[in-house]
Amino acid sequence: KQQAKKLTYQDQRALEQLPIEIQQLEARIAELTTLAATADFYTQPFSVTQAVLDELQQSNEALESRMLRWLELEERQQKFLQTKPAASSTN
Repeated sequence: KQQAKKLTYQDQRALEQLPIEIQQLEARIAELTTLAATADFYTQPFSVTQAVLDELQQSNEALESRMLRWLELEERQQKFLQTKPAASSTN
């Protein structure tokens, strides 16, 4: 059985930062979705609407990527914590 490894410093920092990035992306996606849903959105020039739709797609892709990375790191950390020997409580 392979021992679960402790997260590296870089991975630990990512695990701390990813929820913040995810929250920011979710907020931006909500803004862009609301903007794209307005009645006059598609009456604007193509270059304007396309820029919003492109950013929405990129934000969704970034969100998915960060969520997958967060889940991976969280799972690795949980495995490490579960395999870590408990401190003995002898007096």
